[in-house]
Amino acid sequence: MKLKGRANRINLRYFADNKNLSLDLFQKEFENYESRDNFLLFWENKQNELYKTNPKTV
Repeated sequence: MKLKGRANRINLRYFADNKNLSLDLFQKEFENYESRDNFLLFWENKQNELYKTNPKTV
């Protein structure tokens, strides 16, 4: 049941944020679920995600 709960929380988070959740992204989130507790790793991944969706030109 713990794994099912983890999967549900991932789905809910993406649904609440109105983000698309691909199978590859779900698998990455599922396998690295505990890394959300590591703020530096989480923030670095979040920055990379934001940069990919909105790259700025210099």
